Amino acid sequence: MKFILDAWLDHSNACLRILDRDTGYEILSWDNQQVRSAIESGLINTVDLEQHQPTDEELLNLAACMGH
Repeated sequence: MKFILDAWLDHSNACLRILDRDTGYEILSWDNQQVRSAIESGLINTVDLEQHQPTDEELLNLAACMGH
């Protein structure tokens, strides 16, 4: 299974989604409040996301950390 990260972290209405690359099925979806909370807690590092595309394993770990 391969994944796509669809993240709008620098917008006033930030969101983040992880999608199955083949089917487009949404694995994880965070709204603005969840994204802001994850950034503030250090779960999401925006600098890391800007510098490289997370691996599929990293995306699965991120989803697991949020209980999905």
